[in-house]
Amino acid sequence: MPDEDWDLLKRAKDFRQNSNRLRKRFGAPLAALIVVALVIFGVWWNWDEITKKPGISEIVLWIERKTIVPAKPGHLTIAIAHLVDDQNRQHEKLLRDALANDFEGAETKSIDHTITLPDADTDQDAIAGAKDEADRLRKSARADVMLWGQVVTLNSKSEMRLYWTTGRDFIGVKQSGLYQDTVADTIAIPPLFWDDLKQVLGMLVQSRISTIQQELTGRYSAGQLAPLIAQVRKLLQARNGTWNGETQAAVRYAFAEALWNCGDQSGDNDMLRESVAAFRQVLETQTRARVPLDWARTQTNLGNALTTLGGRESGTVRLEEAVAAYRAALEETTRARVPLDWAGMQNNLGNALQTLGARESGTARFEEAVAAYRAALEEWTVEASSYWHEVAQRNLARCLASLEQRRKQ
Repeated sequence: MPDEDWDLLKRAKDFRQNSNRLRKRFGAPLAALIVVALVIFGVWWNWDEITKKPGISEIVLWIERKTIVPAKPGHLTIAIAHLVDDQNRQHEKLLRDALANDFEGAETKSIDHTITLPDADTDQDAIAGAKDEADRLRKSARADVMLWGQVVTLNSKSEMRLYWTTGRDFIGVKQSGLYQDTVADTIAIPPLFWDDLKQVLGMLVQSRISTIQQELTGRYSAGQLAPLIAQVRKLLQARNGTWNGETQAAVRYAFAEALWNCGDQSGDNDMLRESVAAFRQVLETQTRARVPLDWARTQTNLGNALTTLGGRESGTVRLEEAVAAYRAALEETTRARVPLDWAGMQNNLGNALQTLGARESGTARFEEAVAAYRAALEEWTVEASSYWHEVAQRNLARCLASLEQRRKQ
């Protein structure tokens, strides 16, 4: 038997003899307390030695592991697990610093867990198993994305093999990706990793904004949109990572739409101005020749933002721009193609024209508004949509009253 095992055996024998003497001298209850204290002292005194024993180190790590604190609701969040074989966690620190300083647009939080590849028949099965664990931790952290991986060292040089996991599948985006850079003298994060991560966050932005606006239709959503808008604004300016043209236009469109809704509900005209600028940027890439219906949709929402802003500002410039945007959209959003959408656009055009008519002299704008409302009612019938039929009828009645009053002047 090894000397260290004889030593442990002797300690156990001495401990048993001392316990018996204490029990006889002080009684069982007090003796038990003294024994517990001695055990605690003994464990503390030999802590370093004990934690090195097989199986003990894993238990100690589990006990000392910090509780996962959920991410703040309404914010895009990237959780980062410890990387396997990352000495002094220097690679993890690089990753966190890069995300915070050079890739703004999402909050980062550390997870006191290490995700390892389990034993499996194939590498794909091992990655799938680790991904399941990563997704479980992601859910606990209420994060959008979980980053994890390992550090490989060859000839004293290190490289990161990074993975990400998100809870949703997106067309054209991998559910979990492997990224690695060639072994270099300095630690580096693979450029492709930034591109794909930005792509994932772009998809999440669109999904999150759409969900908020759909779930809170007709209700106050500015409180949930505001923190997300701030993050997307930074993400659009991030120095690392590139989007393909389609994703960038889609993110900017969702951003513009969120700004419009938030500015409309909160009374923030600066948000409305930023929304107008963002919609116009989308139109630079989503051209009529390439994507006519997307172009028309963007023109419509540009008109909505301009109408809201024009109603708050003095003058007629914004309202005239809104009328031009609606009329441009109507060239593609035709009655034959999408009759109910066409009716909605005619109603919006009528609103812009009616506000414009109130600021101009004469009756021309009011008359154009009346024509637009009557066109909308041709498709917004009671049978097709009783609610929107009533909305258009009220708008028409109000415009007719304004027109009659103007004619009497």
